[in-house]
Parts: sequence; C-alpha cells; structure tokens
Amino acid sequence: MNDDNRESFEDRKRKKRKNRRPAINLYLLIISAVLLCVVIVLSVMLGSANKKIKAAESVNSDPDKAAVEDKAQIEKYEKEIEDLKAKLAEAQNGEAPSGDSEDEDENKEKPEEKQTEPTEEPEATEETAISTDTSETGDTLVFEAPKFAPFEDPQYSQYCVKDDNFDIRNYTYESLYSYPTDVVFAGDSIIERCEWAEIYPEYSVKNRGVGGDVISGLTARMKLISYTKPKKIFILIGVNDLINGTDPQTVSDRYRTLMDTIAENLPETKVYFYSLLPVTRAFEDTGYVYNSRIESTNEDLKALCEEKGYTYIDLYNVLKGDDGYLSEEDSKDGLHISGTGYKKFKETTDSYLAE
Repeated sequence: MNDDNRESFEDRKRKKRKNRRPAINLYLLIISAVLLCVVIVLSVMLGSANKKIKAAESVNSDPDKAAVEDKAQIEKYEKEIEDLKAKLAEAQNGEAPSGDSEDEDENKEKPEEKQTEPTEEPEATEETAISTDTSETGDTLVFEAPKFAPFEDPQYSQYCVKDDNFDIRNYTYESLYSYPTDVVFAGDSIIERCEWAEIYPEYSVKNRGVGGDVISGLTARMKLISYTKPKKIFILIGVNDLINGTDPQTVSDRYRTLMDTIAENLPETKVYFYSLLPVTRAFEDTGYVYNSRIESTNEDLKALCEEKGYTYIDLYNVLKGDDGYLSEEDSKDGLHISGTGYKKFKETTDSYLAE
C-alpha cells in the first residue's frame, strides 16, 4: 500500500469516528433524560406516600373522626416509602429500578384481617367486616359497614334497580366506616340533599338519605344504619309512598314496621320522626299527591309515635303558608324545599338536637 492509499485509509477512519460521536452523544443524552424522568416520577410517588402517612397519622391521632386508618394500613404506607427510597437511590446511582420488590409484594398473599366482634353488636358474618382502633385515650370500636345489596334482597328488590340512585347511595354508605355517631339523619331526597354535617359541625353527624326512597326501603336499610350506633336519629320518609299511590292503611302499616325495626336495631337511640312536608298548589295540581292526604298521613304518624314513645316533630305547619300550601319561596320544585326551607327546617331541629 503506497503513501497516498494509506493516507486515504486513515482519513476514512477518522471520518467514521467523527460521524459516530453525535450518535453516541445522543444515546447518552437519551439515557440521562430517561433516568431523570424516573427520578422525578419516583420523587412524586414518594411525596404522595408521605402525604398518606401524615394523613393516616392525623386521623389516628383522633379516633373519633370518620376515616380512621388502622395500624396495618400505616405499616403498608411505611413499606411503600421504603421501596420508593430504594428505587430512587438506584435511579440516582444510574441503575434502572429492578421492580422486583414491588412484584414480590404484589404476589404475596395478603394476610387475613383479624375480625373482632363488637360488644352488643350482631354476630359478625362473612358479610360484615369489623375492626378496632385503640388509642391512649381508650378503646374506640370502629365498625366497617356490612355488605348490603338491596337489589338482591327479595323484600326490597321491587323498590330499586341496580343503576338507580338508591344503589349508588347505598354503595357509598356501605363503603364508609361506621362508628359511634352523635346524630343520623335518615330518609328520602329531602334528607339526602342537605349537608347536615356542615350545618351541625359541633356534632358527629351522618347523612343516610336516599332520593326516591320509601318507608319499606328505609326499613330494609335500618340494620346498616344501626352500625353507626347513633345517640339520636331524625327521620323523614313517606311522601314517595303517597306519590306512588300507596293506600293510607298500607302507609300506616309500613310506619309501624319501620318503628318495630328501629326498636330492634337501635334500642338505646332517641328517635325523632319529622312530619311530611306540604307541597305547593302547583305541585298538587299535577295530581301526584294532595296536602289533604299528607295531613291525614301525618296524623297517623303522630299517633304511632305516641304509641311507640318516639318524638314527633311538626314541620308541616312550620312550612305551610297562609294559603295552606308550601310557599314558592321555600320550595325548589313544588315538592323539595329551597335554602330558606332548609333554614326553617334547621331552626325547628335545633332545640331537639340540643336535648
């Protein structure tokens, strides 16, 4: 090989090396970017896990709050943080996260939660999950609401379908923790639509209203409500029975059954029944329900409350205008009440709640 050929060969090698350098630099840049993204993502996950720990510690410091987390949940968060720290360290050292520990954790069988039967509560079954939380201030019993599928219950299936508001609300209620509560408001949409816990912040309050519910529906839900162990329960139910065309005797029989069920499930609870509310003249003209039938039903309800030893609260006359109908000011649509209507509702309730 002569000198010209050798020089040409050397030139070609230098050009190849020169052309290869941008590709190598781009490759290193991509690797660095990927590792940086991994670090950022893991940092965000770590921050989220730390927030969960703080929230869990905050809740467990006050066992009377609704979302009490148990010790096992806190340990889970701590383990999650440790795993994230390990992965973050690997990423910062330029190593790809292995993910083995996470896969192993997912493949491990979760230990069965220990169930403890609460004092004076129904025997725990596979449909009822019960746990306890103990703090320095003493033992606080925490009940997790039992599974409740009303659309599978023959005594209630005629009143609901799987996708209606009843099913949605009860899915929410059965998913929440139930714990000793000051007050429960239960009933139909007039109860459901009010934020009772916010207008009575000084009490521990639960809303157990379901739009469209009838007396038999609330009766079927009473066992679920009993797990909240309320000191007081305020009930407004029955107008949907009248709207559905139920005859007065059947309505009265349903009230009696409801009261018997309350006595069985909440023997220590103070029980208050609201009267049914009046409707506007325009709503009465639709033919769905008449104030005369509402008044007659209220009389039967009042007599049953006296018989059973429950308190009857007259909201009908509180909300009835001079013409004998629910006023337009206090009405939202002729049947449901507006903000001013709820203000009168609350003012009437205040004295009973303070007893």
